[in-house]
Amino acid sequence: MAAKLLISLFKKYSNSTTADDYVFHKIVDNTQDNQLILHCINTDATFSISVQDIVFDTTILFSLHPIQACYVGIEYAEQEKTNTQLNDTSTSLKSTLRRSLKHRYGRYVFQYKTRSRQVGFIDIITKKEFLMDPRDIALSRELIREFDASQAFYIGVLAGLTIANPVTQQTAPVNKKPFLRLVK
Repeated sequence: MAAKLLISLFKKYSNSTTADDYVFHKIVDNTQDNQLILHCINTDATFSISVQDIVFDTTILFSLHPIQACYVGIEYAEQEKTNTQLNDTSTSLKSTLRRSLKHRYGRYVFQYKTRSRQVGFIDIITKKEFLMDPRDIALSRELIREFDASQAFYIGVLAGLTIANPVTQQTAPVNKKPFLRLVK
């Protein structure tokens, strides 16, 4: 009995948290009219909501599992590319994301984004830094589940923008000397 009490006190005052402490909603279905059906965990309640409404309601967005938050980010980015009306709201989305990119749980912490849309993140256990394409992170279940939901959503947005608008890399020909001329 005393051991159980000590374990519960240790868990209560320890700083280690998991995604289970923050995940309260689960996406269970996708309807034809771009509505997602969400299930409230530990209840029988379900409701229908659009991707845009999830994105701008951070309470719901950050209470999703990181994999599902990443999916919402990818879907939002795809809709943003096809819908010109969403481009007007992208500035408010950027300001919302800047304020809400926080680390509450997970092994990996988002650090920065390069100009070429590479994502820099750090492993808080080993202190190793990584630089990866957001598509590779989003498509790897093992990686994305170790981020916080807010950071997973942002990685999903970056991956969706890259998927919807792939950047073609132009490479210079190898072993071709530049043409230089001496002007007197």
